[in-house]
Amino acid sequence: MFQQVINKMFKNNNFIPILLFFAVIILLKYQNYISMTEIRNLIKCVKSGKRVTISKPNSLDSTNQQDKAFEELTTELRQVGGIEYKCPNLINRGNWHDCNSSPFIARKQCLVYSFGINYDFRFDDAMARVGCEVHSFDPSMGNTTKHIRKSEVHFHPIGIGGKSNDAIIPRMDQYTKKHPKKTWKVRTLRQIMESLGHEDRILDILKIDIETYEWEVLQNILSDNLTSRIRQLELEFHIFPNTADVSNYVELLQIYRSLKKAGFSRYTCTVYRFDNTKKVLQAECGLVNFKFDFYKYPLKHVV
Repeated sequence: MFQQVINKMFKNNNFIPILLFFAVIILLKYQNYISMTEIRNLIKCVKSGKRVTISKPNSLDSTNQQDKAFEELTTELRQVGGIEYKCPNLINRGNWHDCNSSPFIARKQCLVYSFGINYDFRFDDAMARVGCEVHSFDPSMGNTTKHIRKSEVHFHPIGIGGKSNDAIIPRMDQYTKKHPKKTWKVRTLRQIMESLGHEDRILDILKIDIETYEWEVLQNILSDNLTSRIRQLELEFHIFPNTADVSNYVELLQIYRSLKKAGFSRYTCTVYRFDNTKKVLQAECGLVNFKFDFYKYPLKHVV
């Protein structure tokens, strides 16, 4: 019945239903329920008067779709230029970037969280010079204790995770092998904000570079409804082989899709490592949030 209605409205040049038809198609595409190839074939069929057959899309839940999910995720991040939004004023802040354009500008009294330091505070110190209150977090830096740097950056020897844990045993890599017996204390983003008295503030920039743990953190931020309070997100995506917590590429793709639906668009992205056969990805991206609550948290000019 639905197919007959579609065919009839094209034949009779009834433009209001045609517009509604295309609105539905755009919505389906936005929700990732239909591909561009399927859209083109659908339009070609209905215009020619042929019977329209809309097949149920393959579910990405089956194990045989893991390769497809990895390819879709990495293809998007490896697009030429790697961007979805052209930032008018892209600035280097140490070893990371900042989209220093309205309405995403980080001004004096801004708040910045930086997770994953490895003794490199260039980004953190640069944001402190802008006038931001900067908090740096890394539980992997040996016996480095809580302190305030000369740049007034606040360092905290704890990490961020998908849930609270006082004694997590980290996965061994080039960073953690320096202190193999050290366990980590991690908290969720909401718990960290509350502990620092920032429960009613927004994050002008949230930087996360935590070697595959970013996926569970992103999932927690999304489920905790904190995305509308993050103006910019500086993030390094990691997928490494033989890593159980990031081997479900279907789940990673769904997390990435949810991040985009929450309003985040890439303004810069650099791929450092990629191997489709070995399933390796390392990409450093900057994202701005178009669904940030601009009305509740407008930009303020501070002298």
